[in-house]
Amino acid sequence: MAYRTVLLCVDNSTQSGHGAAQAAAIARAFDARVVAAHVYAARLHDRRFEDLEPGLPPQYQDPKRLQASRRVHDSLIGKGLHIISDSYLAAVRARLEGVSVEEKSIEGKNYVELARESANGYDLTVIGARGLGLASMNGHCSPEALGSVCERFLRRARTDVLVVRESRPIGQKVLVGIDGSPDAYAALRKALKLAEAVGGRVTAVSCF
Repeated sequence: MAYRTVLLCVDNSTQSGHGAAQAAAIARAFDARVVAAHVYAARLHDRRFEDLEPGLPPQYQDPKRLQASRRVHDSLIGKGLHIISDSYLAAVRARLEGVSVEEKSIEGKNYVELARESANGYDLTVIGARGLGLASMNGHCSPEALGSVCERFLRRARTDVLVVRESRPIGQKVLVGIDGSPDAYAALRKALKLAEAVGGRVTAVSCF
């Protein structure tokens, strides 16, 4: 087992930054390539703009004027969100110094597009436990809670997934749950390989 291509999910959150550091450590240990991806939802804003159109003053209800307004809105929102996406990717670039990196800005629904991207031949996906949701930003999340994007992505992921909560060295102490299943032993083999690559120690636990 070796991780050759790692998908890094980026959203400019604290945990996303921690994830970038972990992805870099894994990439260096396995001589892997990292693809940093951020998803932005321009079409969602387009739909919301159209939802508001019935409330516009009468002089803006002319079909030609509405079409012109939609074009201006689409251009501003699309370009603006793409610039923001690029800035998020630029922010993690420094954490990936010395690593082969490809950057992707993807339009769509965040967890859906990340799950779709993860099916494109990646060995591992790295994602922060929580993102930029209101509950997380307002400090209303319990420490162990997963963000909605992370939770929904995990249900759809096509790769191994590393969920990152904190900033600390990768793989120094690795806990593996063993229940006799093939998947559990596959996890143990991968944990041993990861620990070997980064100089860590694995503890295997079976509960009965």
